[in-house]
Amino acid sequence: MATESRLLFVDLQNDEDAMHIAVWAANGNFQGMQDIYIYREQLNDWACELTEFGKTPQDKAVFEYGSDDPNFYARLRLTAFIYESRGASALEVLIDNHSESPYQCRVEFCIFCAPAELNELGAMILDWDTGKNLMMEWTVENSV
Repeated sequence: MATESRLLFVDLQNDEDAMHIAVWAANGNFQGMQDIYIYREQLNDWACELTEFGKTPQDKAVFEYGSDDPNFYARLRLTAFIYESRGASALEVLIDNHSESPYQCRVEFCIFCAPAELNELGAMILDWDTGKNLMMEWTVENSV
């Protein structure tokens, strides 16, 4: 059964350098959203890694905001990796809002995709002009 997965970035403050963005991810079974505060350069560094992703089976491209330390506002980790020798890849999503129950939310799942689709994601992020488009959405069809 095919499902559509997506990664959505929403600019919440419209500042090209110091960004406040919401990142929403879904794979057809699970979804999560977290807002984070980052510099555009941090996002672009990951995007550049994604545009070069998939050249070797060991390739990995990791974007990380926060940590497991509960003193951090939240944690968001997006990890592109190859999980089969034939080049099948995935984007692992980890979101943790570091809140206590009943407000706590933690989700971890994968979006299955091809390396070329991750290259496309990188290019889309680099081309994202938040002055013209507050949202940037990447979608992939999954058959896994």
